[in-house]
Amino acid sequence: MTAAKPSYAPARLVVGQLLLLAGQGPLDVEGRLVGEGDTEAQAAQVFANIAEVLTAHGAGLADLVRLTIFVADRADIPAVQAVRARLLAPPYPAATIVVAGLIDPAWRLEVEATAALPQGSR
Repeated sequence: MTAAKPSYAPARLVVGQLLLLAGQGPLDVEGRLVGEGDTEAQAAQVFANIAEVLTAHGAGLADLVRLTIFVADRADIPAVQAVRARLLAPPYPAATIVVAGLIDPAWRLEVEATAALPQGSR
């Protein structure tokens, strides 16, 4: 097995109920783009959106087990990794980063997530 990398793990064993999050973009609660042209600001908003969905289900960022991060440009990866490293702690979720065209050309990233819900969550 490969050693864990900073802020992500090569694999996570999950037991229990999973919560699958649709792709989260860099929009605030009113649907406005956050941080146009600023990948780090957009990444912070995306993870805030993920945290909000998790909280609504009795979970938090620590319950993430899988991330698929889509970035608009390979040059965006370091900024996304910096935000992820600030917000996540071991055990890290398994993660993949994909360079892809996104639904809105102003978006620098979109993130799909999977969380393992704590027992008793909804």
